[in-house]
Amino acid sequence: ITGEVAIGDGNVLTWSGGTLAGGISVIDAVNSVSPTTVNVVGISSANLQTVLHLRSGLSHGDTLNLNGITYHGGGTDNDLTKGIGIIGFKTVNFINHTDWTLTNSMADIGDINIDSTSALHAGNNVNPSIGSSLASMTLTNAGTLDLTNGGFVGNRLSVTGSFTQAATGNLVIGVSPSAIDLVSMTGNASLAGKVTFAWAPGTYTASTRSFLHSTTALSGSFATIGAAGGTSAPTGFAVGVG
Repeated sequence: ITGEVAIGDGNVLTWSGGTLAGGISVIDAVNSVSPTTVNVVGISSANLQTVLHLRSGLSHGDTLNLNGITYHGGGTDNDLTKGIGIIGFKTVNFINHTDWTLTNSMADIGDINIDSTSALHAGNNVNPSIGSSLASMTLTNAGTLDLTNGGFVGNRLSVTGSFTQAATGNLVIGVSPSAIDLVSMTGNASLAGKVTFAWAPGTYTASTRSFLHSTTALSGSFATIGAAGGTSAPTGFAVGVG
């Protein structure tokens, strides 16, 4: 298909094969009360390279399910160098082994859910923000939220909303002798699961560093603290989170 695929109120669109040179847009009525669902299922990276955007209107309650997808993008529309623009969905679900890399901010978006088999990467010195000031949102991680892709340490992920990590979730944070990755949120943080530190080589000195910051309230704790594969904490240092 070449061009724009439009879907109206209360419908379900499932794309599970073929190519699209263009985009998918949900066309909601002004006072729509019938949410629309868009499913992108098992499309290869090669067949996603010509997709400009997956677009909706944040106030209409529409859902985007990325199912078994490995690709990249953010909130930029009509720029294939940034991948696919994801814009305006009230809920975005990364499910069934989806592996998504943020290439820029997703500022016009609602809730984001990462299931236990999926991963969202937010490193590579992109420093993205997610969530909209126009609506409350929660980033829920039941899989992997990874700030270490690209090898840069000192990445920043800003959440305009709350952050919840489930018992199956893993937050991966890069650490070097002079920097650490940081997830910050304007809402509450609720913690469980695992935090994994990817230790860069070098000479470390004992210090306390912040890798998670909430401007309101923090509850829960990480059940497990680990080191990323191929890395280890500096010899002689006790690593704790509190």
